Amino acid sequence: MRILVLLAALVANFGLTPTATAQAEIGSPTIPRALDDASSGVVYVYRGTTQPLAGPNVIDRWSFFDDNNANGKVTPLVFEKTGANAWVVVAIGTTRTSTGAGVQSHAFEPIAGTNVLQAGKSYTIGFTHRAYTGSGANLVAGVGNAGVVDFDGYNNFTDLWSYALGTAQIGTVIGTGGLVLDASGFAGRIYSMKCTTTGIGTVTGCQPNVADLVIDVLTLSPGTAFELRVSSPNFADGFQQVWYGVPSVTPLGCGILLPGLGEAFILPGTQVLASSGFFVGGAGYTDLSVPPVSGLVGAQVMLQGVAVGVFEPGTPIELTNGLSVVIAP
Repeated sequence: MRILVLLAALVANFGLTPTATAQAEIGSPTIPRALDDASSGVVYVYRGTTQPLAGPNVIDRWSFFDDNNANGKVTPLVFEKTGANAWVVVAIGTTRTSTGAGVQSHAFEPIAGTNVLQAGKSYTIGFTHRAYTGSGANLVAGVGNAGVVDFDGYNNFTDLWSYALGTAQIGTVIGTGGLVLDASGFAGRIYSMKCTTTGIGTVTGCQPNVADLVIDVLTLSPGTAFELRVSSPNFADGFQQVWYGVPSVTPLGCGILLPGLGEAFILPGTQVLASSGFFVGGAGYTDLSVPPVSGLVGAQVMLQGVAVGVFEPGTPIELTNGLSVVIAP
């Protein structure tokens, strides 16, 4: 098994300051509550006791409770806190349709923006009762629907959620300088919605790359062994590499566009080669492990692969998606 021995050097060379991170939960318990919101397409932002969530980290899953609004649409959101009473939308997740069966849990799969939380910034979560189609720059907001997620209210400020009337898009400001919070009165609500973090997230960028990079574990800690798979739908055999480096994802989740190759999520020139090998039968595999160094806890790095179809006409080269990793305890 190969050892990712250069990770510690990467942290030192690029001035990363690891800070302790662990699996975290943000939001309110997903339990039955008495009310459903009759308003349509409202945007909700969590301001309760378990926020803000500090980066670096990755929001991995989200869940909500609904036991009587089957077929209603719910879309998760991530906000960066930019002021005392201001938040900006930085991620819009895949819309889910409620089954009406109570607690419902899903992977947080961003279709616009990024669920990768950057070091030195603070975040909270939210949702909207609206479906979205498309992704990235082609994201389309559908018509809002009435409330799905259960809530308690009103005038209960012990684990506060606020609301705003409008449509959430990447860059939409909620609060000061943007959509007005609690404009219709009826403040003091608690919604049954929460998110969790695990430290590993997929970064697709604004123009998703063709090739895929997949990891076989949910968290990485010092000493953890893991396997990476590079695959492409366009050729079966060839050559593959995996790199790691300092994350360079922009606040909107876009990478650096390299014409003909895709989006790069590691700053060009800072990549460190983690592995290389053959690409056979549609995929290339590599085994790695994190060095058993406790000082790595909290370090945030990016993994990205490249697939080369050496037996294909024109020798196509395809970048993969990125994997943003925060080393857990």
